[in-house]
Amino acid sequence: MIYYDAAEHGKILADYKVYKDMLLDWEDKHLEEDNPSEVTLNKYTEISKKITENTLKYLQMTPVIPVSRCPYSGEVTYYSIDNLGIDGPWWDYTKPLRSFGNLPVTFHTLTGSLKLNGEPEKTEHQVRPGPEKPYLIKRLIETPGVKAVISAIQIGKHTGSMIVYYKEDMNTPVEPARLWGQYLWERVDRFGNRVYLEPDDHDYSYIFNLEDWVDEGKLLWIQPGDTEFILRTGVNGCPYIDMDGDTRFQIIIDGEVTYMEEEE
Repeated sequence: MIYYDAAEHGKILADYKVYKDMLLDWEDKHLEEDNPSEVTLNKYTEISKKITENTLKYLQMTPVIPVSRCPYSGEVTYYSIDNLGIDGPWWDYTKPLRSFGNLPVTFHTLTGSLKLNGEPEKTEHQVRPGPEKPYLIKRLIETPGVKAVISAIQIGKHTGSMIVYYKEDMNTPVEPARLWGQYLWERVDRFGNRVYLEPDDHDYSYIFNLEDWVDEGKLLWIQPGDTEFILRTGVNGCPYIDMDGDTRFQIIIDGEVTYMEEEE
């Protein structure tokens, strides 16, 4: 895996926007043509090739980093995440560019929250990073044989909290939930194929008071900055309990923040 710095990140995103704009311009001019010329078709092929090359470069250079540890197997969970800011297409809610690596078989889903530090990055795509305050999905955490682990992550200048849900038995039926920042839940089946599903989360109940679940041992935690990702239990010293923050789910477009209830 090749890692990139902020300068390379900015260049990739700038190129990505240029080629996407070129494609939109081509479609506006030529998509409805019955018999486009060879020159016109070649231009489309050229633009598409550039987009594919840039997409692959972005996916290859998005860091795969340790984010959690399974409470059942003890295995560290590595995840591919653009942690240099929310302006990358990893954070595109409807059309995210993400690789899906080798996750523990106990991994079920990853949710998160994000507390903005200063103005958000300007994006053409829609970003839904969750509320500011970390939360649990009631249906998931109440399922027997399911535990969750909360950890901290910096996304550029912003402060995130990630919650990974694990199930003790991979055959245990657990309701799917959207992955952090995207509208789909996905997994890799036993044949190596990516399986997608759009969960119906309108009836979800969210829990922002984490103390009882930490005390019960259903929610474990990792100390922010702990590079060993040691699992901790108990409420004493847990920094995620009673964190400040808004509980409304954020929607960010072009640097403007609105909230889900305002959109519905």
